[in-house]
Amino acid sequence: MKLTWIRFVDIATIIWLALFISTFFISEVIGKILEMILLAILVIFIMDLIFFYQATPTTKHFFKKHWFDILLVIPYFRVLRVFRMLRLLKIAKTTKAIKALRKGQNIIKKH
Repeated sequence: MKLTWIRFVDIATIIWLALFISTFFISEVIGKILEMILLAILVIFIMDLIFFYQATPTTKHFFKKHWFDILLVIPYFRVLRVFRMLRLLKIAKTTKAIKALRKGQNIIKKH
């Protein structure tokens, strides 16, 4: 079972890398689909870390042995925050534009 899981994670890593690189060269719609797939693969990586954590005798040993794996997962969450912030900015700009259009309509109706 352990060897099967390791092979599964290795294959997921290769797929993740290929999809991540391809997101730079494809359309936005397909890119969003690939981002969802990348998130699913991220869940596999997090599960892998959880399995490693449960298998290690101490937390200190876990961080000492798997520090690189942890570092690889953490920045992904920061990227998600950036995308959320960009999405919020886009929504704010859209809302501001809608308010400006409504003001313009009100001014036209008054004249």
